[in-house]
Amino acid sequence: MPSPYIKQQSTDREFFTRSRIKGNLEDAISLIKFWGEQAGIKLREQKKTFYNVYYHAVKTYDGKELTIHVVASTLPEDPGNVHVSFRNFNKPNQRKAAEADIAKAEAILWADGRKVVGE
Repeated sequence: MPSPYIKQQSTDREFFTRSRIKGNLEDAISLIKFWGEQAGIKLREQKKTFYNVYYHAVKTYDGKELTIHVVASTLPEDPGNVHVSFRNFNKPNQRKAAEADIAKAEAILWADGRKVVGE
């Protein structure tokens, strides 16, 4: 059974969220960069291909630098949509501010009816 397109998970080991938006990869990249600028986050591109981009989103919270792993991907079986995931591997008490920044990113990505719901 395939994984659901929309998911949020918070454990002792990681915080993970995945959703999909209407648009193309370049649209998603622009929105992720806008979020980074708004949140004071440094986006360090790790890898970019024709179908995905992977960033380390780095910000200092309470004197400690944390990394949010951000991936935006297109899938051939889901044309016209981009799948975006955020992941942080810090302990729950250390990542609360990062989780808030992830929520802000999703609000930007989902604005104007871009969020695809279902499944």
